[in-house]
Amino acid sequence: MEGVDDKLDLQDLHLYKDHSFDVFVCSHILEHVDDDIKAMKELYRILKPGGWGIAMVPIIESVTETHEDPSIKEENLRLKYFGQK
Repeated sequence: MEGVDDKLDLQDLHLYKDHSFDVFVCSHILEHVDDDIKAMKELYRILKPGGWGIAMVPIIESVTETHEDPSIKEENLRLKYFGQK
């Protein structure tokens, strides 16, 4: 995206020191990274003690199990299995 200050991989926020931020807002990003747990650890690392964050992801209440397969690259299959390209 143009016009942003920093372009980083959410799984590697190396530009930011530990405990740098009071708050983070992560809106519909975690479902697009390969390792969401690593990304959450990075968000936690940069958060100041007592800080807080909002992590929003799509939720489909009718889904009863998680299906993850990073090898699926074709847009039509990604739409079929993940609901987005």
